[in-house]
Amino acid sequence: MRQFITKSMIYVWGFVGGLIILDIGCATKSTMPVETTGLSSIKFVEQPSKGSTGDDGSAGIVPPEPIPPFPMPVYPKNALDAHAGTVIISCRLTIDKTGRISNVEKSPFAISTPTKFLPEFLASIQSAVSSWRFHPAVLQQASMEKSDSGHDTLSFQKSETIEFVQEVRFTFLEKGSASLRQ
Repeated sequence: MRQFITKSMIYVWGFVGGLIILDIGCATKSTMPVETTGLSSIKFVEQPSKGSTGDDGSAGIVPPEPIPPFPMPVYPKNALDAHAGTVIISCRLTIDKTGRISNVEKSPFAISTPTKFLPEFLASIQSAVSSWRFHPAVLQQASMEKSDSGHDTLSFQKSETIEFVQEVRFTFLEKGSASLRQ
């Protein structure tokens, strides 16, 4: 059981009809336990190019498509106990030819929150993404051909699944801490 400080508030109507909150700073001790939990969210960072096939017959990449559900990473307990707060970890996920995550690493390009708990956050991410599934990325080889009527038509000649690297941003939020933040 933890002890924490709560503050009393006085509510007074102001001159403009709005509610003014005055913090009088009266502290009281409470022995109510405070359960600190964490939430997490993900954002797939959009790739610079959608991979459409060019008019010159070049290859195009169709990015992998996620297959829900996506179990979310758990906020590491020791980081919660230390009240690490909001932490953003940007990762690079490698999605193999079967649509499974084959590698997870901290992104060399995107910004992450500096934290001494980085190994614990990465382990939580690794644990969550190990069950994620995708329709694999596809490399399509196409060429332009002239039809009998003289119109240009795009002809896909070859398609193969490929490994794909996806940038993902994980946001971990501390919820229910003993501090007075809401």
